[in-house]
This record gives sequence, structure tokens and C-alpha cells, in this order.
Amino acid sequence: MRKRYWLTLGALAMVGTWIGVYHNHQMAQNKPDPVTGIVRAVVFPIQSGMRNTSDGVSQFFQSIFKARAALSDHERLLEENQKLRMEVEQMQAVKEENEQLSTLMKLQDRLPGEWVACRIVAAYPQIGEQSFTLDKGSKDGIQTGAPIVSGDGLVGVVTEVNAKQSVARLITARGMAVGARVENPAKVSVGVCEGWDESSARLRFLPLEAPIQPGDRVATAGTSGKYPVGIPIGVVEEVWQDKRYSLKEARVKTAARLDNLSVALVLKSPQ
Repeated sequence: MRKRYWLTLGALAMVGTWIGVYHNHQMAQNKPDPVTGIVRAVVFPIQSGMRNTSDGVSQFFQSIFKARAALSDHERLLEENQKLRMEVEQMQAVKEENEQLSTLMKLQDRLPGEWVACRIVAAYPQIGEQSFTLDKGSKDGIQTGAPIVSGDGLVGVVTEVNAKQSVARLITARGMAVGARVENPAKVSVGVCEGWDESSARLRFLPLEAPIQPGDRVATAGTSGKYPVGIPIGVVEEVWQDKRYSLKEARVKTAARLDNLSVALVLKSPQ
């Protein structure tokens, strides 16, 4: 085994020596060397393939790095876009609140009594709740039973009060009732508006001959002394007869809505 190894090694050495001598001889006579040509023919494709593979791998990783950079830029732009959207929404909210405050200030000059401007800090408009929280309380002169108005009309009534906050219910809530008058050109009719659903009140106890029709405006009647007279409640949408009592009833779409309301006026209790 060892003898074969040494023989093979010696043969390779002799072949290598012969190739070297032959190569030098050809070069000295400026003749082409077929051995070199063969070696180049064999090695060049391998080198070219390795170079192409290396270039392909390099381009692949460059594409990955570029894709990661593009993704990072995209995420940054999304984040900036989200911030801009939030800033626009905040500016719009401030603008709407300023417009509501401006309307309230004009309304306050026309309302009897002293009124306190409040922010609505929480709202629960769903059926069964229909309440909201104000940022003013008893230390600001607010008591239970005080009416609440917006620039559009009557919103609700204060039901709970502590020193710094108040809880109120919408006039559309079940169990709420307020004396109301229908401002029809032919005749003013008086009844009672009761809470009904999310955006409507039920106007009851109208005389059968009352000339009420859809589109008539409804406002507070001021009969109980709790609500100042003439505060808008809403507009008549539908009219029908209560045949059991020979009276008329109507559905009133309320003017004030809680879903876009941020400030309101509350009637301050007399000192």
C-alpha cells in the first residue's frame, strides 16, 4: 500500500516536472503552450461561475438592505401621517368647541337667569343610559333639576351633583318629561314632551283640535317654572291620534344631539 502511494507521488512529480520544463521551453521560443490553454479552458468557466455567483449573492443582500430601508421609510411616513391626522382632528375638535362656545355666549345673553358654561367630560348616549357628565358641580352653583342647553336647544337635566362634577340625563331618556308648546302659525298648543329613544321625544296630551303638523317647531312652555320659556326642543316629525283619550300625540326629533356636543350651559341655582 505504501509502495503504491510513493509510486503515485513520484509519477505525479515527474509529470509536473515535465509540464514545467515543457512550458518554459515553449515560452522561451515564443510558442503557444497547449497545456496553459487547457488549464485556462478548464479554470476560466469555474472562475467566471464563482464570480457570477458572488455578484448574485452581493446583489441579493443589497436588495434585502434596500428593501429594509424602504420599509423603514414607509413605517416612518405612516407614523408621521398618523401624527398629522391626529393634529388635524385635534384642531378640528378645538374649532368645533370654539364655535359652540361662541354660540353659547350669544344664547346666554338671551336666556333669563344666570348660566354656567361646562364641558362634557363623559357621555353615554345609548338606550337605557342616555346620560353625561359635566366638569362643574355644587361649588359652581349647580343643583339637581337644573336644565342644560346647547346652542341648538334643550339637552337635558342635572340628576346628580357633587362638589366638582354633575351627572345629567338627556331629554330623550325614558322617564324625562318637560312642558312643551308647539309653535304652529295657526295656534300655539301646549303638551308634555317625554323621553322616547336616542334622538326623539314623544309629545303627549295635545288637544284633538290642535293644528299640529310635521315641521312645526317645539319649545319649552315654561309652565313648571323649572325651564325658562322658549328654549328649542326640536321639530315635529310625525303626528297621530290617541283614540283612547281623544288626544293627539307626535314624535319630535330633538334639536340638540350629544354625539357632537362638547360644551353646554347649565342654569345656576339662585343664591
